[in-house]
Amino acid sequence: MKSSLCILNNSIKLLFASPSKNALSVENWASSPLPEDAVLGGVIVNDSPVRTALSKLRGEFGNALNKVNLVLSSSSVLTKQFSAPKLPEKKLLKLIENEFADITEGRGELLYDYIPIPDGAYGPSTVLAVAVEKEYIGSYISLFQELGIKLGSIDISLSSLLQLSSCSRIGGKTCIMAVLDANSLCAALFVNGVFRFFNHNRLIEERGTEASAREIARHISSIIQFNTSEKTGREISHVYFGGLLREERGVKVASDDFVLGPLTDFIKSELEIEAHEFPSFEEIRLSSRSERRSFPLGEYVYCAGNLLGR
Repeated sequence: MKSSLCILNNSIKLLFASPSKNALSVENWASSPLPEDAVLGGVIVNDSPVRTALSKLRGEFGNALNKVNLVLSSSSVLTKQFSAPKLPEKKLLKLIENEFADITEGRGELLYDYIPIPDGAYGPSTVLAVAVEKEYIGSYISLFQELGIKLGSIDISLSSLLQLSSCSRIGGKTCIMAVLDANSLCAALFVNGVFRFFNHNRLIEERGTEASAREIARHISSIIQFNTSEKTGREISHVYFGGLLREERGVKVASDDFVLGPLTDFIKSELEIEAHEFPSFEEIRLSSRSERRSFPLGEYVYCAGNLLGR
């Protein structure tokens, strides 16, 4: 059994699962809320509540929380997709460093990595290059070391979405995966199942309101327009959402008589496109010990994608 943990803007998500080839058996999951001022844009600005939440999870799960696979969702992570010749790793990383040269001025020391994307937008040699400040990664490493939690790996949220794109109910589609997290919206475009575009937007309007629904619709519309301008020859058929609030699912909140209705219905009406929460996947199943529970994949998208195929 392996564990994946993601520190979001408003909560910490933890997932335990047993991965096998192209499949995942979900064993357990937990979430710990964070106050608004703890994490902003994936950057820890007040580590006290984060430490408290992580310590609580460590106390609950004990030694099971070991060699954690950490997922980072942050606008601080830079990504760029391009075609790269077949090179030894050191030379490829140097090439990636050069690719980022024009957008990294003024930043601290950077770490570089990449994800191969077979048959990507730039042909069979497409890579998704990643750059992130060493200090940013170091802050997470130090935090987990101080809490006595060993890290098995550190990955980015987009990598999780790339893993999920191969699942049977999404694989091969031209679609958008959109994950909401407090005041941020991360969205990835896939054309015929192949990754093409990713952006990270800050949301202004209060979530769960009509103004917020219209703001989210505008961001989704801009990706639809991008797909058209790129002349991919494919129309976007679906938008899949993760991280929806109760209000955005159309669930009435006890303290509020106003109910907007499901955000997915609003997107369907405004953009004339199919919109749903992340569906259940054949590849992600509950173990026999957890099958009586209902796994909310939309809330654990990054953790599930992170463990899929490990």
